[in-house]
Amino acid sequence: MRIARILVGTVAAGLVLAVVLLELLAPTIATRTARATVERCVPVQELEVTSLARPAVLGFLRGEVRDVRVSAAGVEVGALTVDTVAARLPAVSLGWGTAERPTTVVADVTLTEQSLTDYLDAVAPEFADPMLTITPTGLDVGDTRVPFTLELRATLVDGAVVLVPTAGDPRLWSSLGLELEVDVPDPIELLALRTGDGRLDLTARVVLEPGADREPVCPDLSVFEP
Repeated sequence: MRIARILVGTVAAGLVLAVVLLELLAPTIATRTARATVERCVPVQELEVTSLARPAVLGFLRGEVRDVRVSAAGVEVGALTVDTVAARLPAVSLGWGTAERPTTVVADVTLTEQSLTDYLDAVAPEFADPMLTITPTGLDVGDTRVPFTLELRATLVDGAVVLVPTAGDPRLWSSLGLELEVDVPDPIELLALRTGDGRLDLTARVVLEPGADREPVCPDLSVFEP
């Protein structure tokens, strides 16, 4: 009996230790898994999981980490570099035991003047030299070759970013090979847009369908290519 009690105590202690270790390692495992999931769709310079549901061991048994909050920087979406992303994911699959279902991600995205200027440089004709300033009401866009700028008010209409000229000649924008309406891929729904302090902030919702390998199907981001 004594040997049996010792064995039971040893097994119980081992299980407790395993649970404690798993809880301690959960953020690292979740960060690696989330980064791998994101990098299936877009390159990213930095990514970390800032919080997740506890106790994590219950989710691991189901093959997922739940209620994950992610902070990322330097996310490359085609020719556009997104400066920072703070995203909320209901679950991140660990690759086993998880039922196939859509994943809804809500993300707060920040773009700076430099990132948007670099994007304009990438998509504008070779002879153009665009410059851009983010104002509290929208964007001021110009070209170093001409002595005037185009002032644009940025709004959301049916999930698309619409740029309404408020001053200047709209032909400047078209001369850069750009449209006054910026569509986004169907899985992405823009919920809010704010400008000011040299930055453009967007809130977006993305519904990702599960693929054959249980990984989410990436949205088509070719609209952001040069």
